[in-house]
Amino acid sequence: MSTQSDERRDCAVRALAIAMDAPYDVAHALLKQAGRRDKRGTFRRQISAVLGRSIRQSGTVARFIKRHPEGRFVVRLNNHLTAVIDGRIWDNLSNPEQLLGRFVKHSWQVQQQKEKL
Repeated sequence: MSTQSDERRDCAVRALAIAMDAPYDVAHALLKQAGRRDKRGTFRRQISAVLGRSIRQSGTVARFIKRHPEGRFVVRLNNHLTAVIDGRIWDNLSNPEQLLGRFVKHSWQVQQQKEKL
């Protein structure tokens, strides 16, 4: 299993871990079971295999937050995924607010933490 320190292209793993309030290794294992390959990024179908059907979105992250001020979400942008929890962006960027103007493609609401592996 890849560890957080040697992984790359893992924004989906990080977003899932944050949204589920789960350890990185748990999110990594869930996505790997869904077909994600280490250091290769994640496809929408792999996230859907873990969280269920995505909801197609339109508008910016700022607009998404206005529409969804409460709840836990994994949000897909162009070439990036992030977590939004109760109207706040959670991301490994030094300034996650820079994502506010980016367009949202899909989102998944995280209802509850998945069973730990």
